[in-house]
Amino acid sequence: MNLEIEKSELLRGVGRSHNISERRTSMPIISNLLLEAERGVLNIVATDLEVSFRGSYPAKINTAGTFTVGARIFFDVIKRLPADDVVLEVVEGARLNVRAGSVFYSLMGVPPDDFPSIPFDKRADLVEVDAELIGEMIEKSKFAVSTDEARYNITGVFFEPVTMKEEAKGLRMVSTDGHRLALVTRAMEDVEALGLDKGSIVPRKGIRELIRLIDEEEKIKLGFVDKGLIARSKDEVLFIRLVEGDFPNYRAVIPESSENSVKIGRLVLMEVVERVKPITTERYRAMGISVSPGKVTVRASNPERGEAKETIEVEYEGPEVTMGFNPDYILDNLAAVKSDAVILEFNDGESPCTIKDEEDENFLGVVMPMRL
Repeated sequence: MNLEIEKSELLRGVGRSHNISERRTSMPIISNLLLEAERGVLNIVATDLEVSFRGSYPAKINTAGTFTVGARIFFDVIKRLPADDVVLEVVEGARLNVRAGSVFYSLMGVPPDDFPSIPFDKRADLVEVDAELIGEMIEKSKFAVSTDEARYNITGVFFEPVTMKEEAKGLRMVSTDGHRLALVTRAMEDVEALGLDKGSIVPRKGIRELIRLIDEEEKIKLGFVDKGLIARSKDEVLFIRLVEGDFPNYRAVIPESSENSVKIGRLVLMEVVERVKPITTERYRAMGISVSPGKVTVRASNPERGEAKETIEVEYEGPEVTMGFNPDYILDNLAAVKSDAVILEFNDGESPCTIKDEEDENFLGVVMPMRL
C-alpha cells in the first residue's frame, strides 16, 4: 500500500474513528484502525464490535492495499504532522511509514486478516431523513439514558414508529434510567421504510457517534437491519449493533392525568435550581419544590452544608404540594426544552411530575419523586 493524502483529510478521518476503537480488549486487532487504499480513496475503518465506522477520504493511490495500525498512536502522530501532504507506505507487511515534509515515522502494525468484517452495506434501501430533525430528537432524549450496564435494556434510546394525531405517521425516541424519562415524537411519513417494526434500542455509544455523524450534515440516510442500525452521510457510514431485549413499557410510567399544573419561566426555574443545587450532595441529594397559591419555592437542606431557599411568583390557585427531586434531573429536562416556559403537572408529593414544553406538545419529561 502506498498513497498520498492531504493532512486535513487524513486527520478528519482518524479524528472521527480513533475513539471508536476499543483500547482495553482481549481482541487486540480492534484497538487498530483498518486502512484500505482503493480507487482514489483511503477508507478508514474502526470498530469495538458494538459501534463500527467507515470513512472514505480522497487520496492519490499509488499502490492499493490494506493494513492496520494502532488507533491511538496513529492519531497522536497525524495530529502533530506539519500541514503538508502525507505519504503512507506499508513496508515489508509489518510497518507503516508516515512522511510529511521532513517528518518521518515508522509505525508497527499488523496485516488485516483478523480484522472483523462489518456489514456496512447490508441494507441498500436506506431512508433519507433530515439530519437536524434526528439530531434535535436525540438531544431531547439522550439525557435520560441509563448508565447501569446491569439493566442493559435501558442503556440506549428506544426508536419507535407511532401514529400521531389525524393518523399522521411519526418517529418517537424514548429513554429512561428508572428515575426519569424523556420522550419526543416528530412527524415522519416514511417511518415504516426505516425497518423499525415495533421498535429498536440504539446503545448509548451508538447515539454519541450518530450525533457526530449528523454534525454539519443536512441529510443522512438511516435503516434498521436485523440487530443493527446503518447511518450514512456523504462519505461516512456507521453500523451500530442494537441493544438486545425489550424496552420497558414506558407508557405505564407517564401519568394518564394530573390534578394540578403550573407554568413557570424555563430560564427562571433553571437559574433558581442552579442556585439551590450547591447545598445538595451525593448523600443529601433531594431538592424540594413546593407549589402553593401564587408561588413556587425551591429549597434544599443539608446538615453538612446548610440550607438554601428561593421563591418564584407564578399564577397558581391549587392546593399546596411539596415534591422532592434530584436537581440534575430537573435541569436536564429544562435544558432539553427550547421554549420560554415549561408546565409542571403533578398530583401530590409522592407521584411522578411531568415536565412539558409550552410550545411543543410532542415532548415531555417525567421525573420520579425523592423523599425529602
